[in-house]
Amino acid sequence: MDVQSYAFKVGDLACVVLYEGAVSYRLRAFFANAPEDELAAYGLPERVLAPHNCLVVTTGGQRVLIDTGPGPTARPEAGWILQALTQAGIAPQSIDRVVLTHSHPDHIGGLFDGRGHVAFPNARLVLASAEWDYWRASARDTTRALLDLLRARFDRIDPPAEVAPGVRLRPAPGHTPGLVMVEITGGPDRLTCTSDVIAHPLHLTHPDWGIVSDWDQPLALAARRDLLAQAAAGAWLLLGYHFPFPGLGRARARGETYVWEPAVSEPALPIARP
Repeated sequence: MDVQSYAFKVGDLACVVLYEGAVSYRLRAFFANAPEDELAAYGLPERVLAPHNCLVVTTGGQRVLIDTGPGPTARPEAGWILQALTQAGIAPQSIDRVVLTHSHPDHIGGLFDGRGHVAFPNARLVLASAEWDYWRASARDTTRALLDLLRARFDRIDPPAEVAPGVRLRPAPGHTPGLVMVEITGGPDRLTCTSDVIAHPLHLTHPDWGIVSDWDQPLALAARRDLLAQAAAGAWLLLGYHFPFPGLGRARARGETYVWEPAVSEPALPIARP
C-alpha cells in the first residue's frame, strides 16, 4: 500500500482514498462534554492527531472528489491533496466534481493550490443548499470569502440527492447546518463517507461525546447515533474522514455501544511533506 493512497472497489466503481495529511488538535476538541475521569481512563495524549482521508470515485465516466483537506497554506503537516492525486496517477484537471460534505476549513481549503490558483479547474463544486446559506450569512470571513470567490462554480443541492451515478448525498445536520454524508453504491456493495458525524474511533464507544465545533450538539449526536445503529445493523463499510489512514472499517455493536473494526491494516504515515 502506498502511504498516500489506497485503491479499492465498491462493486464496479473504482475508488481511491487519498491521505491529505494530518493536523493535531487538543483532546477536548474531539470530546467536548466527556466526563474528566472517563476520558482520562483512556490515557490519550493532550493533542489528538486528525488525518484527512479524501476520496476519489470514478463513476459513469466522471471523477468525483469528496472533500479536499485544509489546503497547502494551512500547516506543513497537511495540504498534500495535489501530491496525493499525482502519486495516484490522477490529474487534478481530470476531476469533474468536488463534493464538499460541509464548509469547515479542513474540508474545503484544498480548493486552491499553494499559489492561490483553483486546484481543480474543470470541476463543478457541490454543496448542500443549507450549508451554503448558513456560511454565506456568517460573519466568518474566510469561509464566506472562499465561497464568494468560487461562487460561479458551485452547484447547490438539496439532499437526499444523487450527484453522479452511484454517488448520493444524505443529510446529517448537526455538526454544521448542511452537513451531508456521501453514499457510494456499486451493485450490491456500499460505502458511506461519514464526514464529521464521527471524527474519532472513540466516538463509537461514546456516541454522546460531542465535538467542540458542533453547531448544534444535540442534533449532531442524534445524527451520530442514527448512523451507528444503521451501519452496525447493515454491516456498512464506512470511511472516517479523520480516522487513521485509509479510514475504512465497520461499526460493530458491543452491548449498547459500538467498536471500530478497521477493514485495512493501518500503514506507517509520512511525517513530513512529500
